[in-house]
Amino acid sequence: MAQQVQKFRALQGSFNFTDKKFVDVSIPSGIGKVDLSKTDLVVKFDVATLSTGGLAADANPPVLDTIIRVKRTGVTDNHANFTPAALVRHCELRSQRLGVIESIRNVDLLRNTLKMYAEDDEDRERGFKRTHNASQKNFTNSNGVLDSVGKGNERSVNRTKDVAIPLHELFEYCKNPAYDTDKDGELFVHCEMNFPSVDVLPTNSDNAVFTTDAASAGRNAAGYDFARAGGGNQVLGVDSEDDAHMKGIDLRSLPSSVALNPGSVTLGAIGLGLVYRTFAQYPDMRDCPFFVNQAVFIKVQSSTTPANAVQNLITLEGVIRRIEKANAASVGTNLTTPSPASDAVDLTIAFVGGANGPAIPNGRLITSVSIELAAGAQNAAGAVGSNNSIAVNDVELQVVIDPDNSAPSPYPFVTYMAEEDNYPAGRATFNRNYDIPAGTRNVYILFTPQNSVSREQSLGSYRLTIDNEDVYGRAVNYNSTLHRDLINQVFTNRGDRVKSLDQKVFNNRTSRAGRKGGATNHGGLQGSEVRVIALPCPIKNEVQKLGVELAGFDNVGGAANFAGRHVVYYERLVSK
Repeated sequence: MAQQVQKFRALQGSFNFTDKKFVDVSIPSGIGKVDLSKTDLVVKFDVATLSTGGLAADANPPVLDTIIRVKRTGVTDNHANFTPAALVRHCELRSQRLGVIESIRNVDLLRNTLKMYAEDDEDRERGFKRTHNASQKNFTNSNGVLDSVGKGNERSVNRTKDVAIPLHELFEYCKNPAYDTDKDGELFVHCEMNFPSVDVLPTNSDNAVFTTDAASAGRNAAGYDFARAGGGNQVLGVDSEDDAHMKGIDLRSLPSSVALNPGSVTLGAIGLGLVYRTFAQYPDMRDCPFFVNQAVFIKVQSSTTPANAVQNLITLEGVIRRIEKANAASVGTNLTTPSPASDAVDLTIAFVGGANGPAIPNGRLITSVSIELAAGAQNAAGAVGSNNSIAVNDVELQVVIDPDNSAPSPYPFVTYMAEEDNYPAGRATFNRNYDIPAGTRNVYILFTPQNSVSREQSLGSYRLTIDNEDVYGRAVNYNSTLHRDLINQVFTNRGDRVKSLDQKVFNNRTSRAGRKGGATNHGGLQGSEVRVIALPCPIKNEVQKLGVELAGFDNVGGAANFAGRHVVYYERLVSK
């Protein structure tokens, strides 16, 4: 029998970002074998983004495409390309027959930190560009939440966005390809969600972030492109090689009195009309970057004489009301019926106040007309804003049933036990002893002064002992050769390899090419340093004693105080 997919809704009827953050959902017994490695917890977000520019009061205000982001800290603009597990704070997996299988606190902190070592620069870049949907399971999306209409006059609207969290990102046991519900009974998933970590950003909100214009802040001095890394410029084709934030318009789109001679305008100020034909060719309309109900800016460069190097720029905000292939002449212009080989597009634009296009003063020489999709630094300040809203619509479990799977049972796996330790802030040294559970192969100490990432800027050195035997016989300076050697040993111990020892989490504006460029790196966003202590542990069937000594230093070698909280994770081998 072929694989089947079934969906099971969470028991809770409603969710929000404040007090309704718990999710309980189960896979019922008696449905055969379930492939947990392909099973996802899917969160459905309702996102709406409306422009607050000049057309905001219009009966059909423009809508903006939007990306869903995860906050790295409490700062709204500080985001990173995290694992989907960042949406979950604590989680538990329980079986009707096996009892509690895994219970992990601060799973977001653990998974985000391990991902930092498991990704190199190329992996990170691919993650920033990858589309965001339930099949590709990546958190920083390139195609947003817009149900865009690319032809005709039907309006584009925002839609519900599904964010898929693979269960194996939360629970190691869920790498099991054949959980037998007939034998082991109902499987329960309980999660405390991290909804407040999510927000939305309209992708055309700021040219300083989301343009590919070499003159903007979107590039560093070497010309590296930061826009594609954040997925923000996808309205111009983020996955294409297009390298400009503007599209050229055929000058014959202008009224006949102008288009006959794009030089002198002798009839006084004149509006440039509502229909504009692109120079760009789009054989497949799916490649066209425009959509109906899209906020745009028509920009006209003009001068008094052909030799005049001083250009006068006129900008007018509008919204696209119709998109169609250029297959006919345009009344009142010099646009004739194009040849059958033409794949240009005619855009009908409604302007603020019902104007008949940008008004050009008397006697000006029009040198270029272009259409720009991004708001921000190069446009009117009033066009930057938008009303953004995000809400949780529903949560469900998408389960893959595979009755023909013959994987063995019981299923051995690795799990994590977490032990939180809080102590008074303001201490520059720290000494504590912990019990390492039987079957532990690795120990991680992660610091949590900020959400979802291990940061403790005061950590200068540490000393670790197991059963009163010093691991290295000396204190280990953070980021030293010994520290990096311990990290490598831990990943070797888990049958994995380290792909990056940068030990930084990167803002989703920052790209691979430019992130090591020094002070010119997009305003200095070279990534935030993450501080982690990791220790390989001899596997024993008995409890061992872990001794931890921490010393805090500032950047100039003086004593510095700790924030007062860390979590110790024990990576254990389990066989059910």
